[in-house]
Amino acid sequence: MFKDKIKSIRKELGYTQIDFAKILGISRSYLGDLETGRLKGSNVQLISKLSDVSGKSMEYFLNKDTDVKQYEILDASIEMLLDKNLISSDGDILDPVAQSILLEILKKEIKLKLESKR
Repeated sequence: MFKDKIKSIRKELGYTQIDFAKILGISRSYLGDLETGRLKGSNVQLISKLSDVSGKSMEYFLNKDTDVKQYEILDASIEMLLDKNLISSDGDILDPVAQSILLEILKKEIKLKLESKR
């Protein structure tokens, strides 16, 4: 579950809730609510930041208890890669790592779409 993953990552990295919340750009109370499960990790920017900080993929933090809308991860990933100039303004992928990331996300989105149709 998301709550277990976020708490585990924080502890693995050796951060207090206050320090980890600052790194993630959220309040300590919001982090506490995520860690206890009162809130679910449905914020794509938060999941992206967790991925950056922990070195784990965004997919690691996603599971059935998150409430991310279909294609939201793909859209956020494209925006992030555009912001980092890894995708050109005409849509060319300029970096092989970015291409690999997008392909993996697209595969997962396709699987989710197929599962939702069953």
